[in-house]
Amino acid sequence: MVVAGTTSTLRVTGVPSGYPAEQETNVKVRYIDNTLEVMTDYAIPLLKRLGGANAFTSDNTKVEWVLFDTWSDRFDLGAQLVAAGVTLTMDGSKAHRVPRGTVLKIEDELVWVSANASASTLTVVRGYAGTTDATHANATQARIVGFTEVEGTDIVLRGSALRSVPFNYHSIYKTGSSESFAQSEAAIHSRRGATMPEMMADSVSQYWVQLEAQIIEGERYEGSAVTDPPMMGGLRFYGTSANGATVIDAGGAKLSRALLNQAFDGTYDNVGIDKMARTVLSSKGAKRVLYEEYGQPIVRAAEGTTVFHEDLTRLENEYGAFDVIGPFKRVAEDELWIVNVAMIKVGHFGRLGRLHEIMIPTSGDYTSRGLYAMNTATFKGIPGMVRLHNFTTS
Repeated sequence: MVVAGTTSTLRVTGVPSGYPAEQETNVKVRYIDNTLEVMTDYAIPLLKRLGGANAFTSDNTKVEWVLFDTWSDRFDLGAQLVAAGVTLTMDGSKAHRVPRGTVLKIEDELVWVSANASASTLTVVRGYAGTTDATHANATQARIVGFTEVEGTDIVLRGSALRSVPFNYHSIYKTGSSESFAQSEAAIHSRRGATMPEMMADSVSQYWVQLEAQIIEGERYEGSAVTDPPMMGGLRFYGTSANGATVIDAGGAKLSRALLNQAFDGTYDNVGIDKMARTVLSSKGAKRVLYEEYGQPIVRAAEGTTVFHEDLTRLENEYGAFDVIGPFKRVAEDELWIVNVAMIKVGHFGRLGRLHEIMIPTSGDYTSRGLYAMNTATFKGIPGMVRLHNFTTS
């Protein structure tokens, strides 16, 4: 079969296998990152959801992105607000969400915001609109219930969410395999052991699996030497409470419906129903436990069959639908993640950072092929992420 637009495969010397008129002086680049489509959903379910490794290209070894804070209509107090106190402390650097003129409701009291005092504090007018000024305990929820200003006064600019820009490094995939002429000849009649195509195919498969592993487990690291290479950071590095994610420690309790509801509530409270995380990354055993928790019996797949079904793949509640995927070997057995896959992007450096095959020149009686890729990832919407951990499944 000949496909229109196909480029002839080139030999090591740069001479194609076609007609003399097609000879080139340089070996062309053979991109093979489209091999993602032949990987199964079981092997790399998250990377499939994310759309592969070519969402963007980078032009620097340090990749920065604007993690704009997702607006929410509520927050918790970060300290007790005593009666008549005019400084309201928030549970994080969220003052930019609440500009001057915002009306808050804390329990039965209305509070009017007169200024953004700092990144995490507001100056407020207590007992607004005739409500009763009262003391409110730490962690009490404050809700935005309106906005009003005085006509004929200057506009007061709100604070900026852009206080620091997160960044990531790249991970470089560089490996290959070789085959002697004798090994190649032996394939004519009988082959015992790995062939060059098999070894290269395995290397490509391993590339996708390890890339997905880094999206979850990667630790952002700059590196300093040939024996100390850089590494891209993943969910575990960015999805922390310090970065605004909801982190729930189950304290060794069994995974339960109540814990999962707490996780759903966390992402909803942080970013709202339209931007909340909706993809659950499950660990080994977690899906079975949740299946039981939601009161589902083990059912026969079809009438008269001996196949039975026990798997939770989709869940709907008052927040809408959630996909449950996995199990992931890269997710620890005592944890699960809830993410918004639209907020996670995997890209590559420049043009040659895409996964491609390299025909390695040799001076011996063998042929060599290499693989090269340089990838990184960006993680936005961190306040909507949830990490539920330290639970048991038995």
